[in-house]
Amino acid sequence: MLKMTLMSDLDQKKISEIATVVSGTSPKGGDINDAGLGVPFYQGSKEFGSLHPRPERFTEHPVKTALAGDILISVRAPVGRINIADTDCAIGRGVMAVRPKNPADQTYLAAVLGAMGAEWDSHASDGTMFSNLSKPGLENMKIDWPEDRGLIGELLDALTGKIEANRQLVDSIGRLIVDECHLAFERREGQDEISLVEAVRLVNGGAFTKDASQTGRMVIRIKELNSGPSESTIYNSISVPPEKTSYPGDVLFAWSGSLGVWRWYQDEAIINQHIFKVLPKAHPVWLGWVHILNSLVGFQDIAAGKATTMGHITKDHLTRARVPKLSAAELDALTANVEPLWDYQVRIGQEMHSLIELREFVIPRLLVGDLQVASVEKDLEEAR
Repeated sequence: MLKMTLMSDLDQKKISEIATVVSGTSPKGGDINDAGLGVPFYQGSKEFGSLHPRPERFTEHPVKTALAGDILISVRAPVGRINIADTDCAIGRGVMAVRPKNPADQTYLAAVLGAMGAEWDSHASDGTMFSNLSKPGLENMKIDWPEDRGLIGELLDALTGKIEANRQLVDSIGRLIVDECHLAFERREGQDEISLVEAVRLVNGGAFTKDASQTGRMVIRIKELNSGPSESTIYNSISVPPEKTSYPGDVLFAWSGSLGVWRWYQDEAIINQHIFKVLPKAHPVWLGWVHILNSLVGFQDIAAGKATTMGHITKDHLTRARVPKLSAAELDALTANVEPLWDYQVRIGQEMHSLIELREFVIPRLLVGDLQVASVEKDLEEAR
């Protein structure tokens, strides 16, 4: 068995010795579009996902380009967030690309940079209201560089591969559910509709971040829905009613700011304000999820039109949203097809998040030698 050990200065290298660093530069405003023309353009960590960034804007005239496989790092607060470019893309001033000179070192290098956490503060300057990481500051950083770093990279690749396989399966199941529902809508006998608020109950969360104890359950804000828990995540031991508590498999609908709908796969948590918990009414929760997905673009357009306030939708918008009405027989037939998929999706989603937690737990411990590679491989094998 191999045990990773703490590295001495002789086992350290500067980033500039092992990788090329590319600073981002934004294209002109008129060269940026949201129509999918050109390559994705990433300005900062707002577009970062759990592993790969989520393209929202594009450009046909990139100024600085990151290549597929490059490590993307946010250089403005929050400094040090890491993603991997899954395609060639343009990068703005809030992002730098780190391109390992040996592609085989990518996983290990990304793990080291991603595990630094609060250490980024010592590499940031406070010349403005935000902390910033400079290109020289990143290039001159020293990190541990053991000869057997490839073994750590292989292990983390295996974990990440399993996580991404589960993520793709969760997405595929979701598409199957949507397709089943759309087919049922097309084949229904009548054309009657009901309001979204007649179909499902929408229960708003509460202001649960104030005076939080930082112990107990996670408080789910829109930030946690978009990017998952982080060092800034708030915890609270307050007692909250079940309808304002999220359990694995629940559907959450953010109606202000970044409008979106998500399934929750993590542990029981507290729902903060500006997020609805979707509960059954005339229709089951899974059908409410499909209804909200179908209405989401319209809701986002309404929110985007509120230029003077934080974009949001109102009860009136929800009431006016119309959804297909199904007969009891039609709903029963659809339920027989969809509920097994819905239940399977939550099991895969929970497994995915268990593996994410395992990855976050083992990375820093592998890097300093507190864990043996073989022992983590055994845990991973048992999770397969």
